Amino acid sequence: RNHGDGPFMRDEVDRLIYVGKAGNLRQRLNSYRYPARASRKTIRLLHAVRSITWELCASEPASRMW
Repeated sequence: RNHGDGPFMRDEVDRLIYVGKAGNLRQRLNSYRYPARASRKTIRLLHAVRSITWELCASEPASRMW
């Protein structure tokens, strides 16, 4: 478990629209699969996302450097 793992989401023109941080990356990404439980803000974000990548960081402070 890396404390600074996080997804990066980009839109259709490859603009970075979201940088997340998750203690459990699998759980975080899985939460986006069920938008019925999500807020309106999250649903709008999910409709704009065209790609998701992630970075594994050694520590939480290292993840904040993004």
